[in-house]
Amino acid sequence: MGAETSINICSGDLTKQQTDVIVVCASSEYLCKAICKAGGDSFKASFDVESKRDPNYSLIAVEAEGRLTSKMVYFVQWQKNSNAMLLQQSIEKLVSITIQRAAEDNYKSVAFPAIGCGRFGCSVSIVAEAMVQEAHRMLQKYFLSILFVIEEEKINIYQEFKTQIDRLQPSVISPSSSASKSPPMTPPRIASPRLSRSSSTSPPRLTSQEHLHQKLLCIVMPAMSPSHSPNRLSRSSSTSPMRSNLSGSPNEWPRYPPKTVQTYRRRSRSSSTSPVRFRLPEQSRRESRRPITSRPSSRRQSRSFSPPPPPPVKPRKMITTNVNNGLIEAVKGDITTQRVDVIIGSSSSDILKKAIIKAAGDEVQTSYKNEYRNNPNSILISTPPGALPCKRIFFVKWKPDNDQTVLRQSLVDLVWTVIQNVISYNFTSFAFPALGCGQHGCSIDIVVETMVNETKNQLTRRNIPLTARFVIEPKQQNVYDEFIKRITETQNDPQESIHYQLPTTWEKSKTHQIRFELLNTGNEYHSLVTNFSITMQGKYTRLIRIERIQNEHWYVQYVAHCKNFKSRIEADTEKCLYHGCPEQAAISIINSCFNRSYAGANGIAYGVGVYFSSDATYSHGYAKPNATGERHMFVARVLVGRTVKGDKSMKIPPVGYDSTTDGNHIFVTYHDAQAYAEYLIVYT
Repeated sequence: MGAETSINICSGDLTKQQTDVIVVCASSEYLCKAICKAGGDSFKASFDVESKRDPNYSLIAVEAEGRLTSKMVYFVQWQKNSNAMLLQQSIEKLVSITIQRAAEDNYKSVAFPAIGCGRFGCSVSIVAEAMVQEAHRMLQKYFLSILFVIEEEKINIYQEFKTQIDRLQPSVISPSSSASKSPPMTPPRIASPRLSRSSSTSPPRLTSQEHLHQKLLCIVMPAMSPSHSPNRLSRSSSTSPMRSNLSGSPNEWPRYPPKTVQTYRRRSRSSSTSPVRFRLPEQSRRESRRPITSRPSSRRQSRSFSPPPPPPVKPRKMITTNVNNGLIEAVKGDITTQRVDVIIGSSSSDILKKAIIKAAGDEVQTSYKNEYRNNPNSILISTPPGALPCKRIFFVKWKPDNDQTVLRQSLVDLVWTVIQNVISYNFTSFAFPALGCGQHGCSIDIVVETMVNETKNQLTRRNIPLTARFVIEPKQQNVYDEFIKRITETQNDPQESIHYQLPTTWEKSKTHQIRFELLNTGNEYHSLVTNFSITMQGKYTRLIRIERIQNEHWYVQYVAHCKNFKSRIEADTEKCLYHGCPEQAAISIINSCFNRSYAGANGIAYGVGVYFSSDATYSHGYAKPNATGERHMFVARVLVGRTVKGDKSMKIPPVGYDSTTDGNHIFVTYHDAQAYAEYLIVYT
């Protein structure tokens, strides 16, 4: 199998794939048994030895034997997650470490099953999107061929993967129909373009390089008039005009980079003989403009030609400014056409929401309805992109207000929520509409100033490479002018980063570990146990372990928030509080901090936010046991600031306050970085 960069799909049996590597999810008992049965006893023994040698492995490579036709089998650890965001992240991690390992082992092709789409019952759309998008991202770095192998009877899964592959840029191979009749990674044979009807002689057979070059010229030449198309160059000629122009040795023919060849392969499947209308990469355009010399013929000299240059692309008017490692942009256009990772909509704006859903299609409409029905109080609803050129759509709950102070605070919260979730999904770019500047009639200067300044503040504090794009409707020239003014002003602002010092108790890790189990002999452990035992009052039977959470990324955000509180309130309002939750929620909090998008799942009596308590017995009620009876409770550092009695109608705290309370032991926060999960107590 030749080395090429491609993504393909087939229906078939994973054990019969002739790729260099086949991938197996170690937690899939059904698939593991099938692979080991095909590999034979020796193969199974090798896997058992390796897995016992390192029980906590992430990937084990075993040489294929028996009836397996690949070279290697990669057994990869993966666990199902009911949280959509964590499921997507785990799938992306599995794909990335597999492709990276295959590249390091000098393999050229990898076959994946549809992870989690069988007996695990995971969302097919989430799995397909995560696997295809992550494979596509990794192939920008590694030169490999990827094949997704779907069981023959799983038609819905096949269609979803095919849909995701079709959404990619035209630099990958489109799906093939079968894995058994031909090698899975080999493109199908493509017929040569037909000659004119007046030709009396059938065209001679072309070599593969001549054939490829002929197709590439058809791609370059759609701007020519019909009379100049390759098939009409010589109506009376009985020989192929394209072949006449391919004189000389193959080494003298124009060379095209791999990406061009891949583009040709994908497009050639979706069209028969008609030219494909799209632009080649710059290098190919330069080379394709060189005239192709023809060799004199005893019968007739063929007409030589040079493809005309493609029409110039009209530049898009955009204003940009750099903020540390980030970028802020403003552009006129349609929010639904933005090529970014995330497109932002407002679930409270019917006009904007309907416009996005209409452009995105039925898939997004169904996903939005399901998410809203399951969690109507959610601050943010995330859906697949549907037909939009992004990776996700975020519908954020936001409403304008006539009170300027409330309006500013709501916009600050909006920007914070969006950036927090963009980071949680590991995305790097997002597009905002000019919220409130249309029919809501909000003050344009307040909206633009607040959104630009808060975005700038977030990019400064977080110091990560994010691109924030503000998209203004073409008819809103006054709004666009205001964005230009505010963005230009930020260029002269001082760019200060947050200086911080990590806690002295933190341990160093070369593997970016964030969970550290405390020794039961240290003062840190005994102090936590003492306080926990006093507040729990004998409601637990056994303390299994205490983990210290060393998530530096979220700790930095908490430190920045703490600095802001102290300078504004001129007092230390930090409290040590408890937060109980199920195990899966605990994993999410460890990785993504206290994400307010899930607020309201356990009640909103004192406001729609994240709940903490100084009474561990209260938090114990929300620490639902897992299958083995273990419960999980966090000890968190919480900035309560100025607090006021809350009620279920509060989406944000009243003006001048930072949190709400029951007046006793419960505190509700409304900013994700207002709390930091410092320790996790696991008990029964």
